[in-house]
Amino acid sequence: TGHGSSVLEELVQLVKDKNIDISIKYDPRKDSEVFANRVITDDIELLKKILAYFLPEDAILKGGHYDN
Repeated sequence: TGHGSSVLEELVQLVKDKNIDISIKYDPRKDSEVFANRVITDDIELLKKILAYFLPEDAILKGGHYDN
């Protein structure tokens, strides 16, 4: 996961600056356990966890895709 990604803070700030709302909603047809509907962007730490899940870790591989 990308919890150590160098772009995580920048991405969180972009979501906030653009007023993007990310929310989760319980759907009994899909979800095995009940949970409260929630706007993820209201909780910065939760937003970071969700975004980091989809980000790759930074890597320095000579000539590699993520070479800095």
